[in-house]
Parts: sequence; C-alpha cells; structure tokens
Amino acid sequence: GKQQLELFLPVWSPGYYRVENYHTKLRDLTAADAAGAPLAVEQPQPNRWRIAARGDSILVRYTLQCTGHSVTTNWVDATGAIWCGPATFVGLLGGAARKHEVALELPAAWSDSATALVPSGDGRAHHYVANHYNELLDAPILAGTLATRAFDAGGVQVRFVDWGKPGAFDSSKACELLGPVIAEHARFCGGLPFDRYVFLNAFRQGGGGLEHSFSSLLTTAPQVWRTPNASWLSFVSHEFFHAINVKRLRPVELGPFDYETERQTTMLWVAEGFTDLSHLARTSLGKRLLSPLENIFRGAIAVELDVGAVVNFHNRWEAFHTKTLLKDSRFLDRKSTRLNSSHRT
Repeated sequence: GKQQLELFLPVWSPGYYRVENYHTKLRDLTAADAAGAPLAVEQPQPNRWRIAARGDSILVRYTLQCTGHSVTTNWVDATGAIWCGPATFVGLLGGAARKHEVALELPAAWSDSATALVPSGDGRAHHYVANHYNELLDAPILAGTLATRAFDAGGVQVRFVDWGKPGAFDSSKACELLGPVIAEHARFCGGLPFDRYVFLNAFRQGGGGLEHSFSSLLTTAPQVWRTPNASWLSFVSHEFFHAINVKRLRPVELGPFDYETERQTTMLWVAEGFTDLSHLARTSLGKRLLSPLENIFRGAIAVELDVGAVVNFHNRWEAFHTKTLLKDSRFLDRKSTRLNSSHRT
C-alpha cells in the first residue's frame, strides 16, 4: 500500500571483514505492478533502488553476474550454482522483520538443492522460508547434483553436502573424522545452542570458508586438499566453532547488522583468536591450555551475552591478543591489504 518503496543490496557479509559492494554485480533491475505495468525506478545510491509503487504487490526483477570464487560471492555454471545471501537478495529498507520465501526453479539437469533454510512444508521441492531478512542472508544455497551424508554428533543432526567434483576426496571418512570434533566442541561449551547443522562443501578452485548460524560454506580446493587430513579438519573445525564464537557470541560493534555500513572492532582477537585455537581442545595439551576458557564460553552462552560483555578478560588473555593475526581489525576496501593472510574467516 505504500506509494514508494526503497530496496537495497548489502555491501558486506557478516564474518567476512571487508566491503565488497555486491551491487556492482547486479544489473537491469526493473519493477512492475500486479497487472504487469512498469513502475518507475530511481537509484539514489549505488546499492539502493527507489520504486514508485502501486497496489498491494509489486514484482522486481534483476540479473546477477555469478562468476565469483569466494565464499561471499555467487557462482553459476552448467553443472550447478552457489548463491550467497548478501550478494543475492535485495532487501526492503525497514522490512528486515518480514518473513521471506525462496522458491528455486532449477534446470532439469539440476536435481538437488541444499541450504540451512527450513523447507516451506508445502511439499514443493526447493522451496524454503526464512523468518526474517537476517536469517535469509545467513544461509548460502547450493544447487546442482549434490551428494549428501547425514550423521549425529554432539546432540546435533549434521548434513555434509558435496558440490562439484570430489576427485579422490573421501567424504565418508571426512564425516567419520568430524563426528568427534563436533562432540568435543559440545563438551567444551557444555552443549551446543543448536540441534541441526549443514556443511556445504564445494570442490572448486579458490579457498576459504565462511561461518553461518546453522551452516558453513567450505571451499575444499583440489590443489590444497586431496584427502580429509589434519589441515582440512582444523579448517572445518574453525568454521564450525564460529557458529558459537562470532555468530552467537560476537563483538558488540558488529551487531545488530547494518549491511550498508562498515563497522570497526578491536575484538577480533577474541572472535578469531579463540576460534583458531578451538581445534586444539581435542588434544591433551590443548585441553590444558583452553580449560580456563570453558567457563567463559559456557557462562556467555547460558545468558546469551555478546563477546564484548567479557571484555574484562582482556588483560588476563593478553597472550592470545599478541599472538593472533587480527590484533585490531577494521573493514578494508577492495584496494586495501587484508589484515588476515589466512584462508580462514
């Protein structure tokens, strides 16, 4: 019923600490009313579109360039697709609390889709729902011919979904190895604050992984990992633990999310440093080093505190601060050098 609507596309992705300006990959945005009559569209900012609306509903169409190899950008080829929320879904300004639905119309050769989004329940294939815009952006989607394995660990129902050509990589062995890792994270935290999780494992060139509340998008690059070795397991363990430390316990400066504005924090030594050490909890040495942290995380999870609320532990854990790569992080534009040279986020 509004006479004017304003849409926007995020410029950054939570967990990936840089501005990426996804609107540069969007073109030909048009709008029409329920009868199909065109509506005027203005672009007051590079990532915003203002529409002169009529009636109770409008149809917005746009085209995305999907040629990105990172865990925050989109990829589409003849065999399948990887869609990342902030680079994909235009949002309604002031409408973040609205329920969102995603209905995929896939080519006949693409039989599967996978995401942490909840199925709609109407029996339609590839139809998902999100309770709000943040939830929509926090769930990457894979489509194509997928291989899915399921197992339980640490009180969590886990799906491990392969996309692309795995080569000699043994995903059954990977799941066997991941089970004890997840169980140890559950023990470390006194239980996990979720009961389902999806590993979206893409075999492709590139690198990196990105955490989400109920999933992680992984790039298992053939030139780096031919088998699920200790290096790969550490990488995946890192992304999984981020579902707790960063997605649920995060620096207060980073949330609530403002997808259009860069944010600065000096707390990434906690967000990344503690997470980077989390895989050590599976070893006897790691348990001795990290046991003092257990009460911090258990207490924080119990009362749903942000990591910023335990900043008083800063001096006690100065050793962590000085040894981590991210001592003082801020968003960086595309021409800047990233503070973290690691492939992990």
